[in-house]
Amino acid sequence: MQDTHVIVLAGGKGTRMKSELPKALVQLEGKALLEHQLASVRTITEKPTIVVGYKKEQIIEATQNKYHYTHQAEQLGTGHAVLCAREELQTASYKNIIVLPGDHPLVSPSTLQQLVDVKTQSQAPIVMASITVPHFNDPFTDLTAYGRVIRNNEDSVAAIIEYKDATDEQRNIKELNTGYFCFDANWLWENLDSLQNNNKSNEYYITDLVSMAVQQQETVQLVAVPNPYEGMGINTKEHLDKVAKYIREQQALATA
Repeated sequence: MQDTHVIVLAGGKGTRMKSELPKALVQLEGKALLEHQLASVRTITEKPTIVVGYKKEQIIEATQNKYHYTHQAEQLGTGHAVLCAREELQTASYKNIIVLPGDHPLVSPSTLQQLVDVKTQSQAPIVMASITVPHFNDPFTDLTAYGRVIRNNEDSVAAIIEYKDATDEQRNIKELNTGYFCFDANWLWENLDSLQNNNKSNEYYITDLVSMAVQQQETVQLVAVPNPYEGMGINTKEHLDKVAKYIREQQALATA
C-alpha cells in the first residue's frame, strides 16, 4: 500500500509498568507489545516509522533495526511525537498517514484497512477509530481514563476530550477514542504546528487535530470498532494480565 505510511508512537517509559524496559518492549504472551502491533502494521506497510525515546537503542535492537526510526528527545505528547517524524516523512509522496500508540497490541489488520478505506472514499482529513463500552465496571474499568468522543447536534464527531480535561458529564460518555487515526498526509503536516499545550498535562495532543479540522468546516469520519478489547492499551501490570487472559481465551476458542 504505497500511498499509506504508519507512524507508531513508542517513546514512552511505561513508569506504571514498574519495568526497566521501554513500555513497547514489555512482554505479552512471549512477544513484546510492539511486536504484537507490528504484525498488524506490516499488512499496511513493511517499513513503518517508529518514534522512539526512552532507551531507544533497546527498541531498535529488539526490532532488528529493520524499520524507520525517529527520535523524540522529550516526551511532550502524542502531537509532538508525530511532529518529530514530519521532517523526514513530509517529502515522501504518501497520501495517508496512520498514527498508532505503541502500547495497543490488539489493533487488527481489518481496523487499519478500514481506516484507509474510509479515508480513500471520503477524502476526509481525519478518520479515527472508536470503541463503545456498555459501562465502566469490570472488565472495562481500565478504559475509564480514555478520551471521550464528543459529538455535535448532527451526531457528527466534534472533538476528543482527554479524561483529565473532561467535565463530569463528559466522563459519562461511553464512546471512547482508541488512538488509531488515519490522516490526509498534506493536511496533517500543515496543521501540526497549530497544536497547543494548554491542557492539564501541558502536552501537545494529536487528538486536538480533531476539533481543529471541525473548526475548518471539515468532517471527521469514524470507524466504530465492535470489540472494545481491540482498543485496550497497556499502562499497568493489571492491564497486561487482563489482555493476556483475553488472548488465551481467544486462542482456546479458535482451537475448540
